[in-house]
Amino acid sequence: MSVHSLKAVNKIEPAQRSVSDLVTNYFEALFKRYNTPEDFRVATLAKQLNFSKRTFQRLLQNEGLTFADLLDSARKKHAEELIFDESLSVEEISKLLGFIDRSGYLRSHKKWFGIPPRKYRTDFCIRAR
Repeated sequence: MSVHSLKAVNKIEPAQRSVSDLVTNYFEALFKRYNTPEDFRVATLAKQLNFSKRTFQRLLQNEGLTFADLLDSARKKHAEELIFDESLSVEEISKLLGFIDRSGYLRSHKKWFGIPPRKYRTDFCIRAR
C-alpha cells in the first residue's frame, strides 16, 4: 500500500480506530488502485499497520473478527459495485478484487449472491438501466 493510502487510513478519528475500521479502510483504499493478490494477505496488512501477524490476528480476534471475514465482506461489497460496470470482464473484476484466479471469484460470487456473475449482471444490471 502506498504512503498516500496509509495516510488515508490514519485519518480515522481516534474513537473510530478499531482494528476492523483500519482493515476496512485499507481495503477501500486498496480497491481504488491496481493491486496484487499479495496485497490481500494478512501478513502484508499487518506489516503496513506495524503489527506482527500474530498480534494483528489477536487484535481482530478481540473484536470477534477474522481477517478472512473482513476480506470476504469487503470483496462482496466491492464486487456488487464492479459488476454494474459492463466495461469490466469477469476476469478483470476478479483481479481487481485480489483473487489469484477467476475460479476463486466465481465461487465467491455464487456464495454471496446465489448466482454466477454473468447471470447476476444479466438479471440485475440490464434491469437497472
